This record gives sequence, C-alpha cells and structure tokens, in this order.
Amino acid sequence: MLDNIVNPVSEEGMQLRVFFLEDNVDDIERELHELKRAGYDVAYDAAGNRKEFLEKLPSLQADIMLADYSLPDITGFEAIKTMRQQNIDIPVILLTGEGNEQVAVDSLRLGAVDYIIKRNISGLSERVGRALVIWSDRRARKRAEAEELKLQQLFFEKQMMEAIGKISGGIAHDINNVLAGIMGFSEICLDEVEEGSEVYNRLETILTLSQKGAELVNQLLIFNRNLSMQMQEMDFNSFLMDTIHFLKRIVEETIEIQFDLYQYPLKVRCDTGQCAQVVIHLILHARNAMHGRGMITIKTEKCLLPDNTEPSSPGVSQKLYACLTVADTGEGIDAADLQRIFDPLFTTKELAGGTGPGLSIVCSIVKTQGGEIKVFSEKGSGTTFKVYLPLLPERPAEDEA
Repeated sequence: MLDNIVNPVSEEGMQLRVFFLEDNVDDIERELHELKRAGYDVAYDAAGNRKEFLEKLPSLQADIMLADYSLPDITGFEAIKTMRQQNIDIPVILLTGEGNEQVAVDSLRLGAVDYIIKRNISGLSERVGRALVIWSDRRARKRAEAEELKLQQLFFEKQMMEAIGKISGGIAHDINNVLAGIMGFSEICLDEVEEGSEVYNRLETILTLSQKGAELVNQLLIFNRNLSMQMQEMDFNSFLMDTIHFLKRIVEETIEIQFDLYQYPLKVRCDTGQCAQVVIHLILHARNAMHGRGMITIKTEKCLLPDNTEPSSPGVSQKLYACLTVADTGEGIDAADLQRIFDPLFTTKELAGGTGPGLSIVCSIVKTQGGEIKVFSEKGSGTTFKVYLPLLPERPAEDEA
C-alpha cells in the first residue's frame, strides 16, 4: 500500500527543510542533487559529528533528517534517541554504505521511518515523500488519540461531579430536615422556660449551633445548585458599602482593607445572600493567604470580560459587566495549583486555610448568577480574584454625566 503513495511535490516544487547527519560532503551533494532533481526546493543544514549535532539540535528547524547509519562518534540510532528525549518530532531516514535485512529491521524498530543503502540513492526522493506522508499520518493519529483521551477525561469528570452533586444534595436535604426539627423544638422550649436561666442559655446555644449548621447545608445546596435563588436588582457598590463593617470584623486588625469603588452605580440582578457569600469567601481566602498581616484591596469597575475570554456560563454574552476585584498581598499560588483552584476535590493546607470547599462554592455561585470568575497569581506576588456580573441595561435617567 505504501508503495502507491505519490511523491508530494507540486509542479512549482515543494519546499523541504533537510538536516543531514553526515560527515561525507560528497554524499550530501549526491542526496541534495537527487532531491532537487525530483522538484524539491531544498534548504538544509548539516552536522558531521556528535558535537555539531548536539550544538544544532536545540534550534533544529527541519522537515526530515537524513542520517548516516554510523559516524565515527555517533550512530543514527543514538541521534534518534537524543531527538526523542528532547521532544523533536521529525522523521528520520537512515542511510548506510552497506547493510543487511537485520540492520533494516533494527532501524525501523528503533524509530527510523525508512532505511536506504547509499548505492541505491536514486529512489531517495520517493522515499522522502513517503516518509513525510507516514509521519503526517502518525501526528494526526496522535492528535486524535490525545483528543479522545481528553474527551474521556472530561466525560469522567462530568460524571464524577454529577455524582458528587447528587450525593451532597441528598445529604444536605436530609440534614436540613433534622436541623429544622431541632430548631423548631428549641424555639418551643425557649418559650416554656425562664429567660436568663441556665436551661434557657443552653437552648439558645443549641439554636445558634443549629442555625450555623443550616448555613453549612446551604453551602452544599449552593454547590449542587439546588438552592432556590431570590434574584433582585441592586447597586453592587451600595451592597458592598452595607457590608464594610461586617467584612472588617472577619479579619485581624493587622490586615488593612482598602476600597476603590466605581464612582457610578453598578446595577446588577443577583441573590444578595449568595453574593455576600462570594465576598466573604474571597476575603477569608485573602486573609488566610497573608497569615494575619497585609492589605486586601476591594475594587469595583465597569468592564468587559478579559481579552480572548469566552464566557462559559449559559446565556452569558460579551457585554458590560460589573467587575469586583479582591486582591491580597499574600504569598501567591503556584502555577500548578492555580489551574485547579476552583476544583471542589482539590485543596492544600495553605490554600484552604480552614475554608473548606469555599472557592468551588464561590465559582458555583458566580456561574448561577450568570457571571464569570478569574484568578491571577504568581508565587510570592499575591493573588487577585475578579468576579464579573452582567450589568443591567442603563435607564435614560441613570446616564452618566
């Protein structure tokens, strides 16, 4: 079948970049002549020994390598192995003055795409054309296999997340029912005992702890997107101003919170309770990253999504957004960790800092509000989170001066 492959040279000539691993100049000239005679427009470079080969390898720009089977200080097999170790993906044809069937088999087994005896150089151009086609097919097959593997991984992750969501949602609803009963009976008992008594205080403690447990359950329901939202129109700046005093209470006095709010209203439609959780989780993450000392900057502005960013939430389009920025002066996040920062199954002691699945919950909330969230960080240079919520269309009376 391979013998039927046509030499891929156009009438005008196909440009071909060749790298020769050859110490005989006459052999290079013969091989160049054969390729040019077949119509190739050849650009080439050459190495005649191991030192030259290793020096030129890092900057190698070639479509194919024609390598002598054995030079005094390097063999073609060694050259192929070195190229593979450095992820240089080009076909190699080995050439030798003498050969036998076993040498040909070994050449193909060890990575050469073809094997030619130099005295039969007249068929070189056809063999080069065939090698280029074979290598192109191999690359296409590798890309297809890699894409299939990626799709399988995404499908597995989707199934895993769906399973986690169903489990967390079911458990959360069951716990909610139990907590509702505890809180209900606690309130009944409070009405039947003397206020200020030891029993009254204990019942209040039970009620308070149950309410905190219900808040944790709500976080699980948010993660599973099963909590009903109460969407309403609000000015995001006013919302932040109303929470300033509360935000300052959840961080140490040694941490400064600096506000830089947009000078005009930023009208959005969202669930205020869930938006509060987003801000709180981001503040807690910033606090933990700074270990009790530093500055948190909270900024709002009107903007578009970052360049070349495709919105991932259904219904999100490239339009104006209210952008909330929460930046800290902490230790920053490693590039490897940054890729998985919103993964609910990913956590490190340094990143989590006791906040549990906080960042995955933040991501889930933002997406359910029709928004986007981005994170930017370098190790040792702090971390910046940007939350984008779609702005409501401005009414004529609200036009900026």
